[in-house]
Amino acid sequence: MMNKIEIIRLTNKQDLVKLLIGAKFIGQGKTSRCFLLRNGLLLKIYKNSYTKKELFSRYSMQEHITYLSTLKNGSIIAPNILFIYKEEVVAYITNYKKAKTLKYIDRQTQVVNLLKNLDILMEDVFSLGREHFILGDLHDKNILYNGYYYIIDLDFGYKAKKEEKLINYENQNHIMQTLLYSLFNIKDGNNL
Repeated sequence: MMNKIEIIRLTNKQDLVKLLIGAKFIGQGKTSRCFLLRNGLLLKIYKNSYTKKELFSRYSMQEHITYLSTLKNGSIIAPNILFIYKEEVVAYITNYKKAKTLKYIDRQTQVVNLLKNLDILMEDVFSLGREHFILGDLHDKNILYNGYYYIIDLDFGYKAKKEEKLINYENQNHIMQTLLYSLFNIKDGNNL
């Protein structure tokens, strides 16, 4: 399960621009923009925003993302290369999976395929529990599906000092709530 992340220290933030030659913009969130590079990898560039500073103020983003890279398994897509500028994480490169987020898969396809390979996803989620990692920012845009499930954007998860059993329970509930919300617009068990 251990994977080593490569850390590149930039002397100039503009060095990232070179990577964008021939890249395709594929989306953005509150704190970052994502590009598909010519080599088939994904580049996530963080915006220099108040939101990013606020969200990551509680821990070292470099330590956190370096830790995330050790949690890779079949369902978890974590960074391979981390870019640092003036001791601040400004971007990372990760693997790209040709898949749709749950948000953009039609409900009929999701219902038919919901249980297909869900056991693989849950085993990989339990491996996070063994490492005491709790999923964060999990929603229908951060789970991909192409016959298999993939979890992306784990930079808001965290390592907890809790019993593995409790972490697995929390992660499993988080995954199932996300799937149910995506399929049926059910935000909590009270709407069943």
